[in-house]
Amino acid sequence: MTYNAWLNLKDKINEKFKVEDYQKSVLEEVPDSVCETLIFNGPNGRIKLQWISKPKTLGEKTLYSGRVGSHVKVDKIYSADEKAEFLKAFQEKNGLWEEINIQNFNF
Repeated sequence: MTYNAWLNLKDKINEKFKVEDYQKSVLEEVPDSVCETLIFNGPNGRIKLQWISKPKTLGEKTLYSGRVGSHVKVDKIYSADEKAEFLKAFQEKNGLWEEINIQNFNF
């Protein structure tokens, strides 16, 4: 899904349903990332959508020592020019958010 498709989806949701909460934040563990969260009451109950845009992960670098009691540190390597953008959908069931397959969902 592209960012323009996300904007169109947000507009459709604002027209059809009552939006309870909207937040835009940064993912703490990923530099230059954006996470937009939209919670609304849909025909199937409360729905939470998360649009995440972050730099593409190119790999991981593991730092460790062979000494007793040492720790393992994993650093992720991110692309400077490529982005990964995706949408996650959750439905509230018994007070917990369960991830749902967005392809089978109609707005």
